[in-house]
Amino acid sequence: MVRDYQCLVWIRKRVKMINCACGCGILIPDFDNRGRARRFVHGHQSVKSMDEEMENILILDNGCWEWQGKLNNSGYGPHKRIYEKYYGAVPIDRELCHSCDYRPCVNPFHLFVGTTRENVQDAINKGRPIGRPKKQYCSRGHPMIPNNLRYFARPDGSLGWQCLTCRRANGIAYRQRYGR
Repeated sequence: MVRDYQCLVWIRKRVKMINCACGCGILIPDFDNRGRARRFVHGHQSVKSMDEEMENILILDNGCWEWQGKLNNSGYGPHKRIYEKYYGAVPIDRELCHSCDYRPCVNPFHLFVGTTRENVQDAINKGRPIGRPKKQYCSRGHPMIPNNLRYFARPDGSLGWQCLTCRRANGIAYRQRYGR
């Protein structure tokens, strides 16, 4: 959560407030409590032009804009930054949800603003597990993308996923081995 630092005072003196260099409009003190110069709110990054952003995007057949640059630990690209360039800031009490359910997708037309509850309900309605595979590739090297995943119910009632390419290969091998 991003905090507004307008009323921040350190060591009984007023600090000069500057705008975050990413262009979000949040005011921050020009120096931190250790005397180091600051340019960005924690977690914000430098601003790139839209042309620089588009160099890292691969447009897929399904309309997703797959981010080819570095992904965060959860597998997301800079979807929020690109969304904000098209539509403006996301309210603090809301989050961005993917209508395509593909985390590396940064297509602003595949994103909508909603609450956490709405995002979880969307996942349940689509029959996908809450969360995604942590890996980008299965153990045999196939991509873990939505059209290559099969969701299934485990015996305990939770939802899981399986690589469709591996499932098909296992089925073919089984039929060849046992003649079915």
